[in-house]
Amino acid sequence: MNKHKLAGSVLALTTLLGGQVFADPSQSANVEMGGTVDKTCTLSPMTQFSGTGATLASEATATSATVNLTALANLSDATFQETGFELNYNGMCNYAHSVSIQTVTGNLKATNTANSPVAGSLPFVTALNFTAANSWAGDTRNLATNGTALRKSVVTISRAASGQGRLLVSILPPADETMPLIAGTWSDQIKLQIGAAL
Repeated sequence: MNKHKLAGSVLALTTLLGGQVFADPSQSANVEMGGTVDKTCTLSPMTQFSGTGATLASEATATSATVNLTALANLSDATFQETGFELNYNGMCNYAHSVSIQTVTGNLKATNTANSPVAGSLPFVTALNFTAANSWAGDTRNLATNGTALRKSVVTISRAASGQGRLLVSILPPADETMPLIAGTWSDQIKLQIGAAL
């Protein structure tokens, strides 16, 4: 009787030990991935949206554009005629950035000093102020020239942005519209920059 009990006990113990599962020894490692995207800004060649007495030269590139003012003065008496133009451009900055515009000479100036008025003459117009409105990413800033060189206006965007911007330039008539403009070349340069502020 006791022998059977012992055998039963041994059998039960053997069955219990045979049913256990032991995990294989293992080791894990984590692999982290990462990279860096550089700050980048792009600016496309400007295209003319509209113009009054102005045309966009065909050689516009991503870094330069030339606007020809074709009807700055009335042919009959050399007085100022309404002139302006609007340009659009596509741009992108993948970080918080600014879009700046700046007048280099301070306003639109006559560059031919040989045609300057003689002493005692009635006044002639030798410089014209203008306003330049720059719209980008839902914001607009105006630059009003007053003869001060390197005067600027800055749109600051606190995030990445891409899309179409617009630069609207309106040349202002002189205070006394009866004064004639002197003959010769008139010029100024507007600098547009996307990325760091000018």
